[in-house]
Amino acid sequence: METRPGRVATGGNGQASVDKESLYRHRCRATLVLMSVHERLTRREFVRTCLGVGVWAVACRSRAAESASRPMPPVALFDKVCVQAGLSLEETADLVASSGADGVDCAVRPRDRIEPERVREDLPRYAELLRARGKRVWLLTTAILSPESPHAREVLETARGLGVKYYRVGFLRKDPDQPTESQLRWVRERLRALAAWNRELGMCALLQNHSPAGSSQYLGGDLREMLALVEGFPPDTVAVAFDPGHALLVHGDEWRDHFERLRSHVGVVYVKDTDRKRRFVPFGEGEFGRMRLFPRLREQGYAAPFSLHIEFDWVGSGQRTRERLEQAVRESLQVLRRWWETG
Repeated sequence: METRPGRVATGGNGQASVDKESLYRHRCRATLVLMSVHERLTRREFVRTCLGVGVWAVACRSRAAESASRPMPPVALFDKVCVQAGLSLEETADLVASSGADGVDCAVRPRDRIEPERVREDLPRYAELLRARGKRVWLLTTAILSPESPHAREVLETARGLGVKYYRVGFLRKDPDQPTESQLRWVRERLRALAAWNRELGMCALLQNHSPAGSSQYLGGDLREMLALVEGFPPDTVAVAFDPGHALLVHGDEWRDHFERLRSHVGVVYVKDTDRKRRFVPFGEGEFGRMRLFPRLREQGYAAPFSLHIEFDWVGSGQRTRERLEQAVRESLQVLRRWWETG
């Protein structure tokens, strides 16, 4: 019996017979339609994915470019070295201006740049000398360990009145004969009182990680101890004066892992060049430039001052003169700026 394509015919036995060729053509057409739809969807998804990846890549490049072009934070010369050179406050202000630093990290502690009992007289005068040269006091280094420390109130209230936010607390010397845990608790009790006071003043106490020196050991030099000291405090009241040179001497290449754990509490960074065998060396001769710290700081938007420490032998075979120190500071600054630009 003849049938038209696609038609169903009834045979003599009453069973429906189907034109197999027609059914095959219908199936092929349906398959092609489904494939076309799937292909269009796949292309759309592909385009969307490419666009997404492109936007992500552009954003990453933009963030990287923004990070790389971030201006260098101000650099404050730790003026202990100026005391060692026998410079007066005015001579120190002149050196800071001529060397290219942005100001000072002022040592307000016994037998240093400014005696604590004279802070109300000498710190404002020092600040004015610097201001007249376009510089300023950026932060303090103190012997304060609690609100009850001698002259603590005069020091911090005077500093705050001059616009200073950060001050480093006194050395946390470690007693090898006492359990570390009890020493950590003792320090945290005093930090708790300082944190409350800092909230009132709008200031921040800094704890430096310091490697062992001679027979002296320092609590917090091991960055695991430092984390135990600052953890739980708001970082705008208690933070870390992160010293990568000392971190390298204590932890070697593992300093990075410890830095990441402390990252949220890094308040200020101390800069000195360090060699694991020779300790502190002229800028550019040690390992600081290979530590790749600055890209991490740029990434987190670090904008606090750098404290520049001249810890190496800047005299050499010459005389301890202002000119020689100025040269050492200027050359160190040049290297520091190159590190910031190149990472």
